[in-house]
Amino acid sequence: MESVDITLPNHWKGLSVYLSSITTMSDNDSLNNEDIILVASLINQNVRYFINDQDILLLKTKDKEFDAHAFKYNKVVDEDGTIHKFTPLSKFLGKKTFEATSINDVSIIGKVLCSFKGISEEIKFKQFSEEK
Repeated sequence: MESVDITLPNHWKGLSVYLSSITTMSDNDSLNNEDIILVASLINQNVRYFINDQDILLLKTKDKEFDAHAFKYNKVVDEDGTIHKFTPLSKFLGKKTFEATSINDVSIIGKVLCSFKGISEEIKFKQFSEEK
């Protein structure tokens, strides 16, 4: 079997990107256990410029074993204002849906740009290096 190299960008819309693996349960319809995701870092950013309805976002967690938990984001606008709804992708560790009136009240650390399912040992990821 041949080896495949996947070249990844260093940035997306000016944000640094990184790869991360997923730990989840079988009830997750979006991501599988041990998937690899490409994440845009939203730490110390004005997230409003980078997130959209239906995005999968990584929220900071207090669980010592994990850096973040993945939630589906929904922006609900009605006559009373805007509600930011976050629904966990899985019941993993008992995470629950919650809402916030201000996006700044939520510790969003990243946005999932894409995922790679069923990664073979013959696939290698490389960061894009710009020629000078």
